[in-house]
Amino acid sequence: MSSSSALCVGVALALIDRHCADPGFGPSELARRLNVSERMLQRHFQTLGETPGHRLLGRRLELARARLGAPQQGQGGQGIAGIAFDAGFNDLSYFYREFRKKYGITPGAVVRSPVERCH
Repeated sequence: MSSSSALCVGVALALIDRHCADPGFGPSELARRLNVSERMLQRHFQTLGETPGHRLLGRRLELARARLGAPQQGQGGQGIAGIAFDAGFNDLSYFYREFRKKYGITPGAVVRSPVERCH
């Protein structure tokens, strides 16, 4: 990986971490902020073995899982839908499908299972 490619990927990963909860933030917005084409951004991500969209999806799922497993704080606890939307998802069925695909369990199982919260 060239130094310019490594720099681009590093900045892209930082932007994904910073903006993953924004449902309007996607690969096209990421490419625009980096001033590169979407295709060039995909080429930079090839060395990671994934696409920018897949990395963003993974971060959103990680964020949602962490929030689902967090102890509820009094009456202010959010439901699964609220957590999904706050993690950057704007389609609840897509969230459930991708969550189950990645973790092998439903979001509700994470909420109900104290064992899952330890991971």
